[in-house]
Amino acid sequence: MVERDDTIDLRALILEHIGRYRISFLPVMERVFAGLGDVKGTVQKLQKAGLITALGRTAGYGSIFGGYTAYQTTAKGAKQAGFTVKRAKKLEENALEISFRILWLCCMGKPRYRRLEERHLVQLFGHPLKSKNGYYCMEMKGERRVYRIRLIGQESDDEYALRETRKDLVECGELPILKEFCQHARYGNLLVVSKPERRRRLEERVNKQGLKQLGHVRVAQVPDLAEIGGAFRD
Repeated sequence: MVERDDTIDLRALILEHIGRYRISFLPVMERVFAGLGDVKGTVQKLQKAGLITALGRTAGYGSIFGGYTAYQTTAKGAKQAGFTVKRAKKLEENALEISFRILWLCCMGKPRYRRLEERHLVQLFGHPLKSKNGYYCMEMKGERRVYRIRLIGQESDDEYALRETRKDLVECGELPILKEFCQHARYGNLLVVSKPERRRRLEERVNKQGLKQLGHVRVAQVPDLAEIGGAFRD
């Protein structure tokens, strides 16, 4: 939930939110912007103004969203929110899966995170890190740690994820700008899985391998896109 501020432009906030996460859903936005006004009405106004578009069967997305409506910026909306027009590009299934899992991780769980763009990493560290082939976020409260997000698929190998986590923490710990962040657990890796038993297994292996001595490591559980219907009903 965002704290109430009468000077806040809800239209701009929602447009930026959709651009940042590539897609979003009304239940997500109503949670993120609770108390700031008429979220549903604002979404409808943004759509009417040609700044966002609804993704569904008529847009060629079939039933992938389980009966829910996803929203994406148009080229006009992306530019207005400060993103490139690529944010309006049709998303393939893998990109939709990635966007949904990051959206859920950042906006629907606890703690809350904010997805970071390459420009945000450069502002923080003077370095883009591995943003060309990776995803990053920052805690909204508390330590304000920065994490590299690792989305672990159901068919992927635990050992590979742990090995890549170790590699990233070691490499980042050698960057002068990040060395102190790693030493004080202000930078880390966030391993994202979809099943509770895998979360427990990875947490045990993270502790056993001593990865937290290299940086902050967390394991989070979020639903897959195929589980969207049940996820919103829970």
